[in-house]
Amino acid sequence: MSAYPETRAYLAELLCDAEVDHTSFSRPLRRCELSRCRGTCCHDGVFLNPDEATAIRSLVETERATFEALLPDLPDKVVVYGKTDSFSGPKTATVPYPMADKAENYPAHFPQHRCAFLDAESRCTLQMRSMSKGLHPWHDKPFTCWMHPISIIQRQGQPALLTLHNEATDPQQRKGYPGFHCHTHCGKTEPTGDPAHLVLSEELAELGRIGGRDFVGEIKDQPAPPPDRIKVTGGTR
Repeated sequence: MSAYPETRAYLAELLCDAEVDHTSFSRPLRRCELSRCRGTCCHDGVFLNPDEATAIRSLVETERATFEALLPDLPDKVVVYGKTDSFSGPKTATVPYPMADKAENYPAHFPQHRCAFLDAESRCTLQMRSMSKGLHPWHDKPFTCWMHPISIIQRQGQPALLTLHNEATDPQQRKGYPGFHCHTHCGKTEPTGDPAHLVLSEELAELGRIGGRDFVGEIKDQPAPPPDRIKVTGGTR
């Protein structure tokens, strides 16, 4: 189960009849190594659904001393209001951090701060808290965090689409900002990597449990697309 039942129920409704972009999950990826990426995907915190925001505020209020033992610079407000060209609403707070000095190949367009819940080793303390309580590692972790780089796209009048954006389709590309998904270590195409459905099998399995589906099996049973179907352009290496 999850600390965020409303978000889980919402995702279950989307996933139960979602279409799967099988071709996208053939793109080769590599699992990121925390010692190299230093939580690059967490550089700007994460936008939260209402029940995630409420639960995280309450959790830190109740267990602040435990979190502060791991996070000396934990801000008073761990959930703040954020706004970008694409999103607005509650999100986890960030703290200044020299990401360009700490992370390998840190994108120049990413800012020099990171989620306030990352410890000195760039580990997620929300996930650490779940594990310390004998819960699933993602019990307290926001859904968007553990799903990355998988996306669920809502489409008007059609079922949702479970997909993996590539360098050409990254939805956060805009003038002066090359994108997000495919500039993180675990989201960028790695020609010598493994098919994404293998690298992300744990995430796909959990999404399947939420939606009452076997996404791992559904994708595995599809024939591999020809190479020209998974070619991507516009990315950086």
